[in-house]
Formats: sequence, C-alpha cells, structure tokens
Amino acid sequence: MYQKLLVFILTIIPNYSIKAQNSLKANKEIRYCVTSIIDTVTNRVATDTCHLRLNPDVSLFFNQGDFKLDSLRHNDFSKWTEMMSNSLSKKIRNGDGNFTCIVQKDFKQRRYTFEDRIFADRFRYVDSIPTYKWEIIKEFKHIAGRKCQKAIMTYMGRNYVAWFEINSNLHDGPWKLCGLPGLILEAYDLKREYVFTYIDEYSTDTEMSLPTSKHYNIDKSTFLKQQTEFYKNPISYMEHNSTIKIKFGNSQNPMRDELSNNYRHKPLEITTK
Repeated sequence: MYQKLLVFILTIIPNYSIKAQNSLKANKEIRYCVTSIIDTVTNRVATDTCHLRLNPDVSLFFNQGDFKLDSLRHNDFSKWTEMMSNSLSKKIRNGDGNFTCIVQKDFKQRRYTFEDRIFADRFRYVDSIPTYKWEIIKEFKHIAGRKCQKAIMTYMGRNYVAWFEINSNLHDGPWKLCGLPGLILEAYDLKREYVFTYIDEYSTDTEMSLPTSKHYNIDKSTFLKQQTEFYKNPISYMEHNSTIKIKFGNSQNPMRDELSNNYRHKPLEITTK
C-alpha cells in the first residue's frame, strides 16, 4: 500500500525549469572509488565509482550510476518511480548512487556549479571555487606507480589529507578538491568518513556538460540549510518539506526507524557540530 501511494505521488510531481548547456568536451577521464560511512553507529560503508572528466579549463565530477538514474527519470518516468519506491523499501542502497552530487568546475571563471539531491528533489547552485589553504608536507608515497606528495587543509568542518601526483600538469581532484600542483590521486578526511581513491584514467572525447535535469536553482547557504534540516529529522522532512510528501502515520510504523537509520551520518560539508 505504501509503495503504491508513493508511486501515485511521484506521478503528480510538478515540472521545474529545464535548461540545456552548450556542449563541453573532455580529453581525459579519471575514475575514483568513493567510500563513505553511511551509518556512524554501525560504521556501515557504501562504495561508489565516480568519474572526473576534464580538459584544461573545465572539469565534471559525477557518479555514473546516479547519472543513469537521472537520465531514466527523464526518459522512462514510470520505471524511475518504481525504482524510487523500491529504494525506500530497502534498508540501504549499497553503492550505485549513495554519492549523489555533481560538481562542474570552471577554472577560467574561478567558479563551480554544484548539484545534489535531498530526498527526491534536486538542487543546483553556483559558487566561487574556494581558495583552499593547503599545507604541503614533505612526505611521499606511490599510488598506482606514481610518486605523490602529501598535503593537508581544513574545509567546511573537516580536516583533509590529500596525496597529489608530483609530475602532473593537472591541478584538479575529486569532488570540490583542487588547487594543488598536481592531480589529487587520494583524499580523505581524518575520520575517514569519506575517502576518494584513484582507480585509473584514460583519454576520452566525451561530453561533460551538466546534465539536463529538473532542479531548483538556489544559493549555497540555502542548500546547506535544507540539507541540515533533512539530516536532523529525515522523516519530518519527507512529510513536510519535500516536493514528494510521504505520510508515515503513527510512531509505530517500522519504516520510520528504518529510514531514520539510513541517514545516521554527516554530509561532506558540516555546518553544525
């Protein structure tokens, strides 16, 4: 009954503005394994494979599985609603979409575009690329046969360690991380709640524009407030704040605890202690 109700609500979701972008081509694609602790009580870990497409001026970081899910939403809406219903009925979706954000960096304009999902709604904002205060350490190791050097810095509530390739003309990295004199092959916060690890890379001639999507255009502070509200009380958010409003009934509904347990972790950017 719950799943049927959800599918019905999904079918009446309003359309948001859809904006296309000019075509952008990458000349290199790098794959990272992204592991994240999605339950800090049980230390349950999710693993995703994310891609960094780039050329000298622009890059795009994304989860291939989430890209496919968003494409399905636009091309086969009925199948998408079915998948969303099924995902809510599961305790957790290990891999293939837990890391849902998209980051497009424009190094010429010194800005980035960020898109992510809070429950069923997608949000997008544009902000300046941070001037990270990296401290480069005289410590070295090899990753995938390449000599890398250590760097540390603090950003948005987390202390990061990054290992960047010394002999590289690329100054980018996974997620929002960049600004070192070389490609970041490994990065993690000190609690290792989020870890980015280099897998491989190859030459390419593929598209790296932001996907055409139904989303809300907002600013970063508004997005972080929405995200904080969601993690603080996901059940209340689903019932009152989301475009798709879910009613769970009384407090005895086992799905309330099940879904709450799926969000016992902090996002990458921490705004509250």
